Order: sequence, then structure tokens, then C-alpha cells
Amino acid sequence: MPGKEKIIRYKNCKIWLYRESEIWYFSIIDLKDGFEFCSSYSESMDTLQEMISSLKNIIDDYLQNPEEFE
Repeated sequence: MPGKEKIIRYKNCKIWLYRESEIWYFSIIDLKDGFEFCSSYSESMDTLQEMISSLKNIIDDYLQNPEEFE
């Protein structure tokens, strides 16, 4: 069964999500300079909306504390 891919823009960042079985793969890129400040995977049964919400929280944290993501 092929996975499902989703690309979302939020606060000048691009969220890329891909789900395959019970694994979410994701990355977040700051579109201002192309810096990928988060890239990982999660073995989770979270819904798409739950994953998007979590990744938006990471973006909010990055924008408030960019030095923590260097």
C-alpha cells in the first residue's frame, strides 16, 4: 500500500509529511533561507491533524528560539 504525502506552509516554513503504515516521516524547512531545522520520523498512530499540530508547535518554538535549532 503506497504512503500518503502532504506538504503544508505555515509561518514561512514548509512542512513535509509522509506516512507509511504506522510511521510518519517529516521535515520542516525555513523558506527564508532553506534551512531544514527538523527532520525525523515517528512510529505513531497520530492522525494527520495531530501531526500537523505538533509540527506547527515546533515551528513556533523555532521562531521564538532559533538558536536552539542550530
